[in-house]
Amino acid sequence: MKNILNKFVIYCTLQSVSLISCGTKTNSLINKKTSSNHVSISQIDTSTPKDMGGYHVMKHIFKEGCLENYKLEIPTNSERSFVNLRDNLNYSEIRKILDTSLKDSSIPTERYTVTPESRFLDDAKTTRLSRTVTYSSNVILGRVNLMHNDSAAFTLNKTALSYFDKNGKLNNIYDFMKTCGDEVVTSKLYSSKLIITVKIKFDNRTARNEFENKIGVVQNAVIDSTSGNDGDKKEGDKEVKGKFKLSANLKMVSDETLRHSTLSVHGIQIGGTPEALNTALKTNTCTLNNIIECQEIFDSVNKYVSEAYPKQLADHSLSHWVVEQVKTEPYDSLNIVDSNGKKLDFTITENYEDKNKLIEFRQKIRDLIIKQYDNNSVANRMLEHQELEIDLKNILKNIVKHSNNNIEFYHNFADECYRNISTCLNNKTSSIDNYIVRYDESKLERNMGKKIMEVLAHNSPLPNEKHRSSDFFTLQEIFETSDYNSIYFRIKSSDNLMIKNENSHFKLMCEKANLGVLSSKFYNIYEPFSYGFWNGIVLDDKSNHSEVNLRRLEESYNSVCEYERLPNFFKNISRIPKVFIAYPANFIEEKFIIELWGKN
Repeated sequence: MKNILNKFVIYCTLQSVSLISCGTKTNSLINKKTSSNHVSISQIDTSTPKDMGGYHVMKHIFKEGCLENYKLEIPTNSERSFVNLRDNLNYSEIRKILDTSLKDSSIPTERYTVTPESRFLDDAKTTRLSRTVTYSSNVILGRVNLMHNDSAAFTLNKTALSYFDKNGKLNNIYDFMKTCGDEVVTSKLYSSKLIITVKIKFDNRTARNEFENKIGVVQNAVIDSTSGNDGDKKEGDKEVKGKFKLSANLKMVSDETLRHSTLSVHGIQIGGTPEALNTALKTNTCTLNNIIECQEIFDSVNKYVSEAYPKQLADHSLSHWVVEQVKTEPYDSLNIVDSNGKKLDFTITENYEDKNKLIEFRQKIRDLIIKQYDNNSVANRMLEHQELEIDLKNILKNIVKHSNNNIEFYHNFADECYRNISTCLNNKTSSIDNYIVRYDESKLERNMGKKIMEVLAHNSPLPNEKHRSSDFFTLQEIFETSDYNSIYFRIKSSDNLMIKNENSHFKLMCEKANLGVLSSKFYNIYEPFSYGFWNGIVLDDKSNHSEVNLRRLEESYNSVCEYERLPNFFKNISRIPKVFIAYPANFIEEKFIIELWGKN
């Protein structure tokens, strides 16, 4: 079943300046269901003898093909193409477009790798300081269905038949399941997808706000809705309604905003000849004030979408398409006979209660395997962050190791279970729990985001300070240029180890006026009046992994720290308020590091 599982994917990213847009809208002129290129059976490559293989439900993997005497029903109707253009898609929305999962969730064929899909999702999503427009094309070849050949029954290959007795009853359940699985693939939907995202990333909120106020969504800046064809695309057409082209609307924004806006093009293709997308996006960066350079990028994209990609799909051999959906059915639901034409009996157990237990149990093991694959993937993604604590990295490496071992155990257990179904089902809990390696899943974080900054703090006030336990630092740049919706705090020891007490916490405070003429010592001398007047609490009692919405943090900062409420005399000599760590509590470490991480 290698053909089913191997999705040939190329991912390209083009770093460049991006524009901002608000909301999500669909271009009604582009959101069309189109048809083209009728496909005949003779145009389809049917030389895929193992295409309709088996599926082992409990192990959650495809197996080799054991079925014989069948033919494939190849799509004879015209292919369908669904084309959309949408603004400001988030991670989940892009993932939904990209999703080509098999049987409820992707069936893993190897251990974790950083997939092209995951990189594309990270780069193509809309963020706090970026806006996007996403073109997506889903071309559906159609379903390839399993059909009887010349008779009304299927047969099995010689190896599979050897697992049955002379009466046609399955008597070697263990080897049959290990070789053929307990279900067979009966239908596959073949398709191809091309997704192109144009992102405009703003250096700051000022540029973003001007762009949104004067232009609106990115689609208004990079799509020429007057070009292309009206209505459905017909056979031989080379253009789709709406091409990528820098709009005259860009004249509405200042040169300063254009200089601070970077356009990037991100593309991913599944099916066809994906490596050709790399060539099309070879030149990939520009700033919005460089019209010629940006348009050259768009010209290459337009040519690829309207000419190169359709030509790749003109070859209707199945090797040029990917499987988007797989349907399986139990062997005993099909009419399968032996060499004498006698219907084969696939009964695993005659015990009615065990039959019901088996249905439930194999789903449970399957879900446990999926969970191990998922934990393995999350741990590996976290290990990509070099800033992590040394002991946390060791924990994650152990999770990778143990999850791999657990997957191997579950697979072996699923095989052994079919040696004696009754014993397996009646001792299922103890059989599993005695061999599974437990690990701390609480350390797994699906969305770590990215480190923004760090500050060194102490578990007691600095010399000559009453409460301040760190140097001053500013948040203004984070508010203005950060591309994240929220920030959270990661606390670790100064020697890059996890803190010993997870109940440790601190306050984030600011020097309200931040006057250059008065020192912190002045505030301490005139406590309690001075400290309460000149300092304020921005965040109260924050601990490891505490998260706060960036907008709310800024509101708190402005409310507590801004100097507008001070007398005019102080306003004239003040500057941007700075913040600091104060009131550290329950820290065993003398020194510790507080990291600020941003995420969406």
